[in-house]
Amino acid sequence: MGRPAAVIAGCAAALAVLAGPAPLAAHDVPSQAEVSRAVRVWKRYAECEKARRFEPCFALLSRNVTQAWDAQGRGRAADYAAIKDNEAVGYEAFNLLRVRKSPARVVLVVRVTGREDGRPFTRTHEYALLREGGAWKIDGKREGLHEALP
Repeated sequence: MGRPAAVIAGCAAALAVLAGPAPLAAHDVPSQAEVSRAVRVWKRYAECEKARRFEPCFALLSRNVTQAWDAQGRGRAADYAAIKDNEAVGYEAFNLLRVRKSPARVVLVVRVTGREDGRPFTRTHEYALLREGGAWKIDGKREGLHEALP
C-alpha cells in the first residue's frame, strides 16, 4: 500500500471511530454495548421510582408513552410527576435478573422489592426499552401479569 492509500485508510478509520457506534439497522439485535446503554437508562428511571422524583425521568420515556400520558391529560413532566407521586407504592430495591434482546427492543426482567399500603412485597417487573432518535427510551412496563404506564 502506497503512502497516499495508507493516509486515506487511516483517515477513514479515524472518522469511523469519531462517528461513534453505527445506528442499529431494523434487523440488528443490539450489541452488548447498546444493551449496557439501555441498562443505564433503566437505572436512571429506577432511581426516579426509588426516590419518588419523577419529573426528571419524563425525558426518559418513549414517544409512545408520552403520547399515552398526554391522552390522559398528563403530557407534561410536572403533570406526570404529580400522578406518579400519588401512587401508594414505595420501591426499595431493583435487581436486574435477565436481559432479553430483539431487533426492536431490549426487555429487562427485574426483581423489585418495596412497600405498598405499608406491607412489604417482592415482584417481577419487566421494562421494555427501544431506540428512539439515537437514544434508549423506556417504552413499557409490565408488573407481573399487568401492563402499566411507566
